[in-house]
Order: sequence, then C-alpha cells, then structure tokens
Amino acid sequence: MQASSPTARRRQPTPALTTAAIEMKWMNGWSASATFEGEFSNVTSSYAGKGVIRYQWGCLHVWHERSKRARSTNSDIDGSG
Repeated sequence: MQASSPTARRRQPTPALTTAAIEMKWMNGWSASATFEGEFSNVTSSYAGKGVIRYQWGCLHVWHERSKRARSTNSDIDGSG
C-alpha cells in the first residue's frame, strides 16, 4: 500500500476557460473574422487564436441588382421615376 503525501492529495486548480470571436462583413463581399481561446490558471496558461480574411465572389453584383430593383420600386411608388 502506498502512502500518499499531502501535496498529492491537493486538488489541481480549476483553470479559467475563455473563448471570444468577432466577425465583420462588408457589402462589397469582403469579411474578416478572428477567434481566441485560452485556458489560464496559476500553474499554467495556454492560448490560441485564428484570423481569417475572406472574399465572396459575385455578391457585389447581387447587391447592386437588389439596390437597382429597390430604387425602381421606390420611384414607382412616389411617382419620381
């Protein structure tokens, strides 16, 4: 039978876990996002992050067509077109 020392019986500290994310999208098809994850205690800490920049083809054309349609609909309603 092994004897356990007082230090072996101590509970390990509970780490603080954190996660954060942010994303920004622009109407011209570009977007940027970032994530951060971390684990922190008085004994150790670890963290990681990731960033992404993205461009979506064709979305400007779709936005432009919708915008043109909305303008023509508004001008039909108010009689300015």
